[in-house]
Amino acid sequence: MRLAVFLLLFANALLFAYARFDSASVSEAGRLATQVRPDSIKLLTPQEVAALGLDRGQATAHAQQTQAPASVTPPTQPPAPVQPAAHTPAPAQTPAPSANQAAAPSQAQNGTQTSTGDVCAQWGPFSDTDRTKAQADLDPLKLGHALSQRQVTVTDAWWVSLAPVATRAAADRRVAALRAQSIDDVSVVDAGDGQFAVSLGIFHTQDAAAARVQALAARGVAGARAAPNPRPITQTMLVVRNPSPGVAAKLQALQGKFTGSDLRTGPCAP
Repeated sequence: MRLAVFLLLFANALLFAYARFDSASVSEAGRLATQVRPDSIKLLTPQEVAALGLDRGQATAHAQQTQAPASVTPPTQPPAPVQPAAHTPAPAQTPAPSANQAAAPSQAQNGTQTSTGDVCAQWGPFSDTDRTKAQADLDPLKLGHALSQRQVTVTDAWWVSLAPVATRAAADRRVAALRAQSIDDVSVVDAGDGQFAVSLGIFHTQDAAAARVQALAARGVAGARAAPNPRPITQTMLVVRNPSPGVAAKLQALQGKFTGSDLRTGPCAP
């Protein structure tokens, strides 16, 4: 038994000595030459690597390491197409106004503009007192600039008055008494020859004057008389431009409230 163990130890010693001696006899270059054979190295393509079952990313990396990168030429961008110049139409020529058109410009009257084709409703004529009342009746219509006034001279009017008195003071007292009875449109008028009359209104027609006399008599005013007015007077016409059907109907209804007033519709006066 001891002999066998001794023999194994001896054999191991001999094997160790042989290995040490063999490694000492060969140089480093010699060992490399025996380990690496350059002529047997072969570079694999990505397809061959894929056939071996390697990862695609590893195959791509291997191909990039083994192949020289090709020069990449950036794509040449085609030049932008040249847009054709936009055609600008020539401005339209405005025909010059004819002589007749130039001779008929729009005209302004009392803040309103007159143009061809306008239609006006003219209502009146009114004394100052009646004009104020008529305008108050038109206020709810909110006519604004469509309502204007026009002064007219009346030569065929009728005058309602009381007999003249000798002094101005007596005429003033009579006027004060009438106003105390809420009778309007009264004033003192110089009748000439040192006398003063009490005016009870100027009316466009004889019928309107007669109606005024009757109304005064019904209220206890005696002595009123109607006579042709001896001299021209200035009164007021109310003018409504382009009245709507509703406004026209309202004017027609109001006309009966003012005896002797006329309502005419036609082309607007310049």
